[in-house]
Amino acid sequence: MLEIRVNFPTAKQRKESVPRHLAHALIWEEGRQCYQLRSSGQLELCYFAGDEVAFSAWLEVHTAFAFVGKAGRVSVLKEARRGGREYWYACRTQQRHTSKRYLGSSAKVTFGRLEEVARELNRQLAPLPSQQRRAAESREAFLAARLSPPRLPPALVERPRLQRMLDAALVHPLTLISAPAGSGKTTLLSAWIASFARQEPGANAAGKKLAVAWLSLEELDNEPLRFWVACIAALRRVLPALGETALALLHAQETLPLSTCLISLLQEIEQVDRELLLILDDYQVISEPGLIQSMHFLLEHLPANLHLVLASRADPELPLARLRVRQQLLEIRDPGLRFTWEETATFLRQGMGLPLSEDEVIALQARTEGWIAGLQLAAISRGRQEDFSLSLQSFTGSHRLVLDYVQQEILASLPVKLKNFVLQTALLARMDAALCQAVTALPATSTCQELLEALERAHLFVIPLDEHRRWYRYHDLFREALQAQLQRSQPEMVPLLHMRAARWYAGAGEWREAIAHALLAPDYSYAATLMEQAAPHFWHSGEGRIVLTWVLALPGSALSMHTRLALAAALHVLYSVPVHGKGVVAEVERVIKRLQGLVQGAPSLYLQAQEAALVERRLFLLLAFGEARAILGQPEPERLQQLARAAEALPMDAEVSWNLIPLTLTFWLTDFFPQMRVSLIPGLLAAKQQALQAAHYPTTIRIVSLLGETYIKNGQLQQARRQYLEALALIEQSGVRTSLTGSLYLDLFTLSYAQNQLAEAADWLRQALRIAYDWRQPYLQAQGECASMRLALARGDLSAANQALQRLDTLLAHEEFPRYVPREEYALWKVLSHLQYWLASRNLPEAQAWAQQHMLSPWTWEFMASGELLMLVQVLLTQRQYSQACDLLSRFRERLCDAADLQTCMQFLALSLVAFVLAERKEEAWRWAERLFALTEPEGSIRLYLDLGLPMKQALTILYAKIPSIDEGAREAAVRRAYIAQLLALFAQEEQRQALPAGKQPARDAEAQSSALPRLAVAALPEPLTAQELRILRLLALGRTNREIAETLVVSLNTVKSHLKHLYSKLAVNSRMQACARARDLQVL
Repeated sequence: MLEIRVNFPTAKQRKESVPRHLAHALIWEEGRQCYQLRSSGQLELCYFAGDEVAFSAWLEVHTAFAFVGKAGRVSVLKEARRGGREYWYACRTQQRHTSKRYLGSSAKVTFGRLEEVARELNRQLAPLPSQQRRAAESREAFLAARLSPPRLPPALVERPRLQRMLDAALVHPLTLISAPAGSGKTTLLSAWIASFARQEPGANAAGKKLAVAWLSLEELDNEPLRFWVACIAALRRVLPALGETALALLHAQETLPLSTCLISLLQEIEQVDRELLLILDDYQVISEPGLIQSMHFLLEHLPANLHLVLASRADPELPLARLRVRQQLLEIRDPGLRFTWEETATFLRQGMGLPLSEDEVIALQARTEGWIAGLQLAAISRGRQEDFSLSLQSFTGSHRLVLDYVQQEILASLPVKLKNFVLQTALLARMDAALCQAVTALPATSTCQELLEALERAHLFVIPLDEHRRWYRYHDLFREALQAQLQRSQPEMVPLLHMRAARWYAGAGEWREAIAHALLAPDYSYAATLMEQAAPHFWHSGEGRIVLTWVLALPGSALSMHTRLALAAALHVLYSVPVHGKGVVAEVERVIKRLQGLVQGAPSLYLQAQEAALVERRLFLLLAFGEARAILGQPEPERLQQLARAAEALPMDAEVSWNLIPLTLTFWLTDFFPQMRVSLIPGLLAAKQQALQAAHYPTTIRIVSLLGETYIKNGQLQQARRQYLEALALIEQSGVRTSLTGSLYLDLFTLSYAQNQLAEAADWLRQALRIAYDWRQPYLQAQGECASMRLALARGDLSAANQALQRLDTLLAHEEFPRYVPREEYALWKVLSHLQYWLASRNLPEAQAWAQQHMLSPWTWEFMASGELLMLVQVLLTQRQYSQACDLLSRFRERLCDAADLQTCMQFLALSLVAFVLAERKEEAWRWAERLFALTEPEGSIRLYLDLGLPMKQALTILYAKIPSIDEGAREAAVRRAYIAQLLALFAQEEQRQALPAGKQPARDAEAQSSALPRLAVAALPEPLTAQELRILRLLALGRTNREIAETLVVSLNTVKSHLKHLYSKLAVNSRMQACARARDLQVL
């Protein structure tokens, strides 16, 4: 299989290109003593000792993988050298410094060599500096602290009645614990989970195998992508292999529907062999509409083995009433959570260590009504006051008076150092000693750790979040009271504390928290600086929306200093949403309006003239891009042409992503004006080089995809293939996740199929379908099933073709397809697929019945799609109605032989060849044949002939015999006869292959060797001829004029002259005759 390497820029040009994420990993499995090859987290192969040959074959068709061996981890990448040779090297990066070791060719990359290099590179790694190491460790611990339940208090009040109620969560899809703050929700859930550990490991009270995932939510989780990434992280803590595909979907460059990501996750959960609990604590922070909608979807599609438990201060916006009616909801509410008299006595006497009389317990129970936080406040006050009975009379325990009570009774009695500590750290949702030191500016981390532990011992509403007592959080009620007191007593400290927190989080790489604190400071200049630093990370991981949200939070003065960030954020969001639809999304419109105000309102106050001009130019590109997306698909191209011309007239931008907009508009316009493709390709190639030099991989992938599609439309299959392979290599090496990947694989299938490389085509199709179903892409699924049917028919496997057809029918009947694609298009796929199957399976009555229906009146032909017209011609040919077929083709010649759709044009030419030959109109047939041969021979497009079966074979046989009478030129006749003879030989091979019994089909290599025409021998040339130059050379040999060549190849006359100039130079000749003679000497003709 051909592999194309991306020519990355040098290290000086782009610093370092070692990918952060690799799709493939080779991992040593100690238990089985083998290397497991995993692709996108899924196990594909196991290599044992002695399997180096098989591994070498895998290396030949891949460009990058992670190696995790006995000696450590390294990244392994393939690079190209001059002359087309390739070699592998291993690398390991730390502190932006990369160490590399040469490995050699694929045959030399053995398991032993990989272990040797991994050992060497890992041994050379110096330990991280203490500050960097602490930041990295803090980041990991910060996440880990949210994925486990908080530690239980030393003197826990056992609540078996509630735990027995919670056991029923395993038979309910949703369990809701809804009560005000301080009601003991988190402690109850933590104690319930701890009770599982006292039973048989991995089982619950009912004896079922059980896995429990925990996530403590915070305010920053009120964003769909962050929320679901955190949920998957919680699930992966107990089931490490879960959710790999869902994470890839969430982090894709394109914004995919959350339902698509969730279906992938839920399908994996269904396969888990145990009951799974997902507990979400503090769910009251969730209010974002899109996130709430995704939770509705989750509940509607919840697998039987997944049970959701929510702890919240308020009822969530979920269909609770419907779930109650269906008995699918378990509820524990405030009255059930309040302490009974016995629980109150245990808590006060044993938990808080207070020697209270029975009357005092009864009084506190009555005052607080069993509210746990109220009891704790009263108990703390009892330990600090001499006359507790007097204090008890004033204590109501109501939530409304808690803040005043904390300030008057609790804070007033604390030592100054401890009081300042709790006030200054109250701004933190979670904290450890290092973060507390950064915020409070205390001299030592150890001092902060001592203060945290002192607060815990004093029962001052601080909750340890891990076994090591490293991370803590304040009880929400206590934290709210502290924040109110800080704002009242030391308002000047609030901005400073937020800025200290922002700088610490920035140093730890926790960008969301850092930017949130900077905005609260509010230090908008620093916040915007952090946004600029963080933006590339979020754009790479498919989280562009959050950057745009931050930008919209900036005031005008700060926005004017960071207009490029705002424009880039808007462009990334625009690129991430589907191409068709309503144009610019709402957030982008808001940014555009604000920037327009800066430019138009008072430019001198906000922007320098040069910056204002750049903003104005990019704003126009944004608006043009959005409008073009909205009108794409409309039949009239005038407005699109206006936008494209206006965009092209603007000066080139220093950033390639902006230069891509005019190129994209022109690309869309080429469907109406195919001659524009000639000038489009150089622009795309220049933009591709600029994107590679800037290491802007998502943009590079978009450009390469456009290049490939342009080459296909030009009939340049080899060039298209090279671009698609380059795009896949770039995706693999850069770690970019994009929904384009499946389409690239399907395009490669189309190219391999066209050249009759069926084994290779099957490989590409298999990968395209895997991605289509993993990523829940119905459009790609339907295209893939159509391709599966065509491939099966080409192999003579009617059973497999019928199965693919059934899958296609099911998809079209049940799947929800993108709204921007007309439903008629899917209906057409179904009709054409059934017709192809009927013709291949000799089910002529069905095909003839369809044809008879469409032959009733020629008036109905005007409303038929091109594909239907061509299939109608095929049916007529099977009925031997050759004259009618010729009439139909002649009537729609201009429509079907349109250069804007070269594939349809080639099908028209092939059917015209057959129809006119069999109708004995051979002069006309030969004109069509010449055009067809000129398009198919240089690129090896031979499946087109084979798919038309016996009629095409008969037509070619007649042409082969009649060539001398059609054209008396011996040289031209020899050229034509040779090509037709090769095609007829392929028909013979095809008949022999399909005549073999099932299971005795030729091996992959034999099939590949017999499936393609002999390649042209051009090795003697110092510079190879391009496919277009080969086409022109063949037409020269047939005596065509420059104008005739231009008409045949659908290019301009100047383009033909330019190609001739290069052709003469490569062949070292000065005339047509010399060029033809030289080509024959080199066996090019």
